[in-house]
Amino acid sequence: MEISSCLEKIRQNDQKAATELVEYLYPLVSKIVRRRITDPGEAEDTAQEVFLKVFRHLDRFRIHQGGLEPWVSKITYNTCLNRIRSQMRKPEVRWTDLSEGQRHLMEKVFQEDQQVDSFQATEAKELLENLMQCLSPKEKLIIEMMELEELDGEEISKRTGWSRVNIRVRAHRARAKMRKRVKNLLNQGSHESI
Repeated sequence: MEISSCLEKIRQNDQKAATELVEYLYPLVSKIVRRRITDPGEAEDTAQEVFLKVFRHLDRFRIHQGGLEPWVSKITYNTCLNRIRSQMRKPEVRWTDLSEGQRHLMEKVFQEDQQVDSFQATEAKELLENLMQCLSPKEKLIIEMMELEELDGEEISKRTGWSRVNIRVRAHRARAKMRKRVKNLLNQGSHESI
């Protein structure tokens, strides 16, 4: 697909070109949204919101400013963050809120320094989600991108538009919050077993 001619047609209200652009960008938008928004209905609503923003602000996009995909990625990440912020709640997770498997995993990994085996992968994912509840949406996004998607600071910067320094600072703060949460949970567990 020739992006510049497609965009020109869209600016002239060509609906077929608009449909082609959505079909071209949907896999990128969907991948980003579905990693951030777990509810399928919410994910679809978020993807639609992204495309509304793309078309509403298409006059701001310039081909020479880095390409369409990075521009759409930034809109998508920011839309996801706004959606998460609007739904955000930070409940305090207590030791008793964790499943037996998660408590065992916490003790195994954080107290005994053992590795997680493949049978505990589901418990580990759920535990990570619990630990990340204390993070702001931006911190959570950075940790997901760094630790789960294994992206470096430069790639995260390209995708989000944030500076690499900002990313490093947020990652450092997020990890500190998560360490504090682990310590609090382990302390609760040791008091409960007494």
